[in-house]
Amino acid sequence: MRLRKKSYRGYVSNKKVNKLYLRLETSWWYGLSGEEGVKFPLSEAFSFSLESIKRRFGRALVTMASIVLGISFLTFLLTTGRIVSILYGEGSGVAVQFYQLWMAVIALLICSVGIVNSMLMSVTERYKEIGTMKCLGAMNTHVLEIFLIEALLLGLIGGGIGAVAGWAIATVWQAFTQASPVNIFMVSASLWTEFNASNPLLLLANPLIDIALSVIIALLAALAPAYIAAKLSPTEALRYEV
Repeated sequence: MRLRKKSYRGYVSNKKVNKLYLRLETSWWYGLSGEEGVKFPLSEAFSFSLESIKRRFGRALVTMASIVLGISFLTFLLTTGRIVSILYGEGSGVAVQFYQLWMAVIALLICSVGIVNSMLMSVTERYKEIGTMKCLGAMNTHVLEIFLIEALLLGLIGGGIGAVAGWAIATVWQAFTQASPVNIFMVSASLWTEFNASNPLLLLANPLIDIALSVIIALLAALAPAYIAAKLSPTEALRYEV
């Protein structure tokens, strides 16, 4: 099946449409109720989302940059506070000022707004692509999966970079400004395996938890844009002019 589509912005290239068509065409199945539907494997959804991120790499970088800045700032504050607390204060707390924590929360909120804006723009730019996908048999859940997986990948990559960067900067900063760099590196490294659910600040002092937090924020921020994309009518999407 050959679908002739112009390959400029807002349209879908022949290669991409045919590839998606083959994926959907080879996945027809009959459910328990006997109704015919389309099965879109999760692995294919991941592959499709990765291709979309590669095509819009500039926008993905902007989105990831906001995630990196927000998560790195939060990780830097909590790692610094935890190191100071263990070495020079009470070992059960995190020495973080209240205003610093609020600054980190505001940074994460700004990060969330940036993700929502980026995903909404992505939906607007891809109206015809979404319409074509639905005409080829994609259902609402498939479109929802694609957008949520994109958000998950951006949150995971951006959160990973941000958490590692914030942890590393805090560790090096404390090592250069304090008298016992060896102890500081040992304490800092132990934060990756510290899971203390009794205190939210102690839990967030673990960079792995910060990465998970970034993924959750990205998914929550992308829910509304993904829902809008999933509910698009194929005919309206194909008539839309970018």
